Amino acid sequence: MSKRFIPFVYLVIFAFGMAAFMIGCASTGPQQATKATSSMRDTKDELLLTKAQVRATMTSLNSLVGQSENDLRKQYDQYTKEVKSTDKQAKKLRDRADKMNAQSGAHFATWEKNLETIQNPDIRKRSEERRAQAFDSYKKIDTAMQSANEAFDPFLSNLKDIQRYLGNDLTALGILSIFPVFENVNANATTVEERLDAVIAEIDRVAAEMSTSKGSQIPSKGSQTQ
Repeated sequence: MSKRFIPFVYLVIFAFGMAAFMIGCASTGPQQATKATSSMRDTKDELLLTKAQVRATMTSLNSLVGQSENDLRKQYDQYTKEVKSTDKQAKKLRDRADKMNAQSGAHFATWEKNLETIQNPDIRKRSEERRAQAFDSYKKIDTAMQSANEAFDPFLSNLKDIQRYLGNDLTALGILSIFPVFENVNANATTVEERLDAVIAEIDRVAAEMSTSKGSQIPSKGSQTQ
């Protein structure tokens, strides 16, 4: 988002290179899995915040479009504020996704390194198969995030272009002249939300597979009961 996040496959290659160095002081398998699922929870929280920010920005934009000419300045300033917040949130999500990939990459790299210590060939084979299944499953998060990124980048670019355009022509006629753009951005916002939801669904699925406790999904921080 805004800048491309680092794909999981690149981070896991780096993590595998580091695993040999760190294996002597590495966490246990369950601890590694817990760290990975915790990082997924943090990423899910950022995804939810990003989705909420997209909605806030679109609410502001649509309010601007519906304003009378006398009230345009105030609503434009609010829209500008929301666009900046969306840009900031996109960067936070990208950083969080990179950390999630790094943590999960370390988990899979250490898992592969630890396979060498398993003496029983049948157990080693089963562990190899489970790791391969889990690895392929996790890559679906990466694919979903890439898809969300592909929708989000042009969406945010259009929001900024609208801001720049109206900054030079903040009039009723100026708004009317790019009304088709507003309609297109609204459609794009729906696509962005759908793809963010798809990433959340993949995170819930993978986290449930990796979790050391029962449960179908990881709760966001806001949904945790006191």
